[in-house]
Amino acid sequence: MAKKKGKKNKNFLKNQKLKKRKRSFQFEIKSLAPFLPFGGIILASIVIGVTLQNFNFVPETNIPTFKTDLIEAPKLRAKVEGMLSKQRDSDFENFHDLASKIQKKLSAKRVTLVSLGNNTVSIDLEMHKAIAAIEFGKKRLLSDEGKVFGNYIETRDHSLPLIKGIGMKDKVSLADDQSLVLDEESVQRISEARLLINEGLRYNIHYRAIHLDPYRGFQVLLKDKRIRVEMGRTPFKKRYIKLVKILSNLSRKKVNQARIELDYQGKAFIKEFTL
Repeated sequence: MAKKKGKKNKNFLKNQKLKKRKRSFQFEIKSLAPFLPFGGIILASIVIGVTLQNFNFVPETNIPTFKTDLIEAPKLRAKVEGMLSKQRDSDFENFHDLASKIQKKLSAKRVTLVSLGNNTVSIDLEMHKAIAAIEFGKKRLLSDEGKVFGNYIETRDHSLPLIKGIGMKDKVSLADDQSLVLDEESVQRISEARLLINEGLRYNIHYRAIHLDPYRGFQVLLKDKRIRVEMGRTPFKKRYIKLVKILSNLSRKKVNQARIELDYQGKAFIKEFTL
């Protein structure tokens, strides 16, 4: 009887030990459960870090810094900076296309982009220099090189002489420097108009309006004076010498309105008006 009782007790103790081990194992798993998410985050961070290091991660946007200090005119510089700020990221992928876009927008003669390294780009541009406004299909501008370009803006260009009568025969197209491609006859007439203006400046004579008449040539209205002059066609040099003397005499006589005809060979006709 004593032996049976001993076996029972032995089996009971054995069972108790197994149960204790099982409970202990369950407790350990449950106690680690709250920390498992943090372990996953740490592991993921390590993997991502290694991936970025191996593949040299580059940001999604890589817009260069533009230096505009070579553009001397403050208003023009502000325009360029404003245009750059409105461009999309994709517009900076091709500098040639970006330069063309700026050139067209500003009717610039030349736009230059130069990489300075460190994702920095210098921008410079050369503008056409306007010496007159010209009606050519619509009001445009005439440069000192005889190029017709851009658009006339009253608030900006009102002090320029306005040239009329040149005429436009064909539909216009733009050259690389954003000036109009002209037919030969227009080029010749514009060349004469430019010569008329430039030679006048040598004698301190400025114009408010210039009209090309098909029969009598260039007719001009002097700036700040109510004096009209028939200048004819080239050459103008001898006519300017006469005009300077005539204007001096009119000023001495306090004549403020007159019509002067210099387009006759070797002669000058003057009709004076006094208000």
